[in-house]
Amino acid sequence: MAVARRSTGITIHGDTYPFISPPRYRASLSGKVVLVTGASRGIGRATCLAFAQAGAHVAALARTSSALDTLISEISTQYRLPALAITGDVAINAIGIIKRVEEELGSIDILINNAGMNRMARFTEEKDFTTWWRVWEVNTLAPLALIHALIPSFRARGHGIIITLGTAVIDSPMPFLSSYVGSKAGMQKAIQVIDLELRSQGTQNFVVHPGSNVSELSAGDDSIIGQEMKGIIANYLPYMTDTLTLPADSMVALAGLAEEGKAEFLSGRFWDVTEDLEELMEKQDEILTENLYNLRLRKL
Repeated sequence: MAVARRSTGITIHGDTYPFISPPRYRASLSGKVVLVTGASRGIGRATCLAFAQAGAHVAALARTSSALDTLISEISTQYRLPALAITGDVAINAIGIIKRVEEELGSIDILINNAGMNRMARFTEEKDFTTWWRVWEVNTLAPLALIHALIPSFRARGHGIIITLGTAVIDSPMPFLSSYVGSKAGMQKAIQVIDLELRSQGTQNFVVHPGSNVSELSAGDDSIIGQEMKGIIANYLPYMTDTLTLPADSMVALAGLAEEGKAEFLSGRFWDVTEDLEELMEKQDEILTENLYNLRLRKL
């Protein structure tokens, strides 16, 4: 069900809606090569299927191959499109991963940095700091390494689209999430600055919040440390009702609009996918004039 939020008047969605429906963007996305990280489950898997529905050729990347084969089989059978399952660690071998995709499917047009890692624990009780830091490696180092590795290809063709999953939590004082919130904020600010360099070269960079949905990232046993934290997250679960289809279709629509040259005003900025994209597009002048949807300090 969609509701209107009083502060902006923008309709809020918990599920997909006609404006972001993947078939709507077949004209702009058909045949485009899309690399999706964290593709084996959750939002990543849904995003691969949504791009295939829009006619794109999908490279599905995960650290292990356990669930990728069924995903690729589903894309091949249902949509009869080229698709590639690829495994690897982006933080270690970003250039090699890109080379493999280019050899199998062609030059990458769109990158979806979906892979992420959560951790909910008391910072004062972290016994192994390398585990805390690993969240930064997955959420900050890996997506930025992949972006950096893709720059030569995007620059040579004068065009590229990057969508990275962020979180609205970075704007809230949330305890026990220091590694997750810190790493996501660092990633978003870096992309905001990188956009100042890359947009003039034809590369558009977006950060999106995928809504509030139950997934391995938000509610997995491995990321919620201790009974105290499990109790806290249990109180949030009844409110995490947004579907996985919402962020998947939203990223397809954003990429489609970017390909059509209609979303550049959002490049370097943050978008919460629960906000109606069609209505947001109508507020371009207000967003630019007031410099909205950016991570910034608020001063007196």
